[in-house]
Amino acid sequence: MKNTFKLLPIVAILGFGMASGAAHALVPGPITFTDNITSFDANFGNVSVLAPFTDHHTFTAVASMFGSGGASVISGFDFTGFNVTINSFELFDTTTATLVSTGTVVFGVAGALNFAGLVQNDNYDIVVTGGPSGSGAGSYAGNVHITSAVPEPETYAMFLAGLGLMGFMARRRSKTS
Repeated sequence: MKNTFKLLPIVAILGFGMASGAAHALVPGPITFTDNITSFDANFGNVSVLAPFTDHHTFTAVASMFGSGGASVISGFDFTGFNVTINSFELFDTTTATLVSTGTVVFGVAGALNFAGLVQNDNYDIVVTGGPSGSGAGSYAGNVHITSAVPEPETYAMFLAGLGLMGFMARRRSKTS
């Protein structure tokens, strides 16, 4: 029982530290992705919407970030209802100055978009436009999910054929020795 009471302050401090690290403010600007081996995920948003806005959330596609993906955005909510109206939600490739995907906005409070493969080392910009829907400050949050490319079945077939050939060669060498 005494050991339990000794560990309680340590657990409380660790829990507080983890919670404060995860609860960072969302502001327009560069997006930081988490590499989950088979996918990349990031959050974006703005916690201080006071007037009409055009927010830019930027990132650069890294080597293994060329799979398909999607993004979504949703208005903040308080006791009066949704507090931001979302007018548009788009993804641009700023390196080639092309529109990659235009999001679908539902009732001005949520949006979603999908896109095919990204180009390695190109710069991208997620643009969200809108404004506050009430008299006070508002907020919105979004996320983007990009899958890493999955090898084609032919790649696996060549890998297995090569592995079989290596096994055959190793077996043949062991018989001749």
